[in-house]
Amino acid sequence: MPAKMRTKVDAVQWIPAPPSPISAGSQWVAPNMAAGVGSEITVSFSPAPYVPMRLRWVARITDFVWHSHFCDEQIRGPFEHFSHRHGIQSEIQSGRVGTLLTDEIEYALPFGSIGQLWDAAVRRQLKQTIALRQEKLPRILDALVRQMT
Repeated sequence: MPAKMRTKVDAVQWIPAPPSPISAGSQWVAPNMAAGVGSEITVSFSPAPYVPMRLRWVARITDFVWHSHFCDEQIRGPFEHFSHRHGIQSEIQSGRVGTLLTDEIEYALPFGSIGQLWDAAVRRQLKQTIALRQEKLPRILDALVRQMT
């Protein structure tokens, strides 16, 4: 999440993912590091700069398929409904094997037509958050690989 949101992880209920069927025993597959179905995370964040109020969000992993995707849904939080599918697929570009990450988000804002007044701002914030994750993910994964070797 962007730093301006001052996000804090308040609680994690971790349920390990099942073993990977493709790379069982590989040092590059770390099932104890992947959150499986039923895992929950509770975060709190500031919805806007200079707003002293913090919002709480509880999300649960509802689907997990190794080397394909995982899905999380809001259990409690600021949205009427929020679901996020994180796609993961192998891809070759310019002769190099890599991973393509995709995001499919469905959400509904609370308060009916009044809540829709905030849709453009929420959509912009979601795009910024995903872009930030895409920017930081290579460094996070590089650090993880160095830690595993």
